[in-house]
Amino acid sequence: MQRLPDWVSRGQATSTPIARLVTSGRSYLLGHLCKPHDCDNNQLDIVFAADGHAAWGLLHTRPNERQPFLQSWLGNPDQEMQALLLRNHAALNPPTP
Repeated sequence: MQRLPDWVSRGQATSTPIARLVTSGRSYLLGHLCKPHDCDNNQLDIVFAADGHAAWGLLHTRPNERQPFLQSWLGNPDQEMQALLLRNHAALNPPTP
């Protein structure tokens, strides 16, 4: 089992508004969190089943902006959930010119 960073496990994060979405006929809540004062390097994208039966996440960490993110899947997401989490992260982290 992976140990979560303190900012995640303690619920001390900055977040974007939760988005409601439907995919494959199922309802989900999609969110994005980051470590306060270090959002560029510590982020978590998360999806909750609207009925509360499951959750999946993608944790992104890196030492600094010059290095690529290390990514860790949480909750064993299937390919559809992985794609959703990756799209959410990309939408909130556009490439810099």
